[in-house]
Amino acid sequence: ELGLKPYERRDQKLKETNCVLAAGSNYRTAAWSSLLLTHTYSSPATIHRDVKETGSKIAQTNQNFEPEQAGKTEAQILYGESDGVFVRLQKDKNGKKFGEIRLGIAYTGKQWLSGNRYHLKNKVTIVGMDIDSLQWQEMIRNHLYATYDFNSIGLLAVGGDGGSWVGSTFDLCNVRKTERVLDKFHVKRALRQAFGKSLDLNNDVYPKLFTEGLESIENLLCQQLEKGSYSEKNAKKACLKYLKNHEEEILPLSQRCLPFPKLES
Repeated sequence: ELGLKPYERRDQKLKETNCVLAAGSNYRTAAWSSLLLTHTYSSPATIHRDVKETGSKIAQTNQNFEPEQAGKTEAQILYGESDGVFVRLQKDKNGKKFGEIRLGIAYTGKQWLSGNRYHLKNKVTIVGMDIDSLQWQEMIRNHLYATYDFNSIGLLAVGGDGGSWVGSTFDLCNVRKTERVLDKFHVKRALRQAFGKSLDLNNDVYPKLFTEGLESIENLLCQQLEKGSYSEKNAKKACLKYLKNHEEEILPLSQRCLPFPKLES
């Protein structure tokens, strides 16, 4: 009558409370906080089980999500970004020590707040863990289809670090025109790590690179390839190869002569 499974001593509300507490602290602290809030003792091991159980349910729900009707948020331009990170896990029965978390974000534009702070308009966030690229693409497509009016979208701008699965994240969305953009953060980080000691990047590299493309600075970079230690030479060559592999993705959208107003850089 209470909706409890056999031998279950705690309801779903208590489990969810424990998960929220555990998200901001360790399991031992969460157990103590739970006792103060709910007057019900849960051991750190119990909270660990709650987190795994609730997390698995949420992940399964996200992966199996099917939109019942199309979204209504109109957007001439839809921006999408994705990235991933490996996190260390406790070794499971199969000896697995790491898991990959994938994050995708879609939004219709940016609203300036102050300084370098912006608010993403109509943002949708999707997270998946240990799923293959096809499952990830289906998750992205279904969640975006349930939010945005795809008939109004004329351009899908896909940002990322240039990784293969990152670039293909939004492939199933089937928007009329798609432009891929290499994220400025990754471009600047690669150049800073390889050429930061030998070139004035802020004055000699970045302004030309992000307005005229890689060709405008390629000779300058090539002149530095044989300078420095063995490891520095290898880093410079790897950086140049990375930029050349994604040469068409470096220019910001605002520099590509696209027939769309107010393109975000």
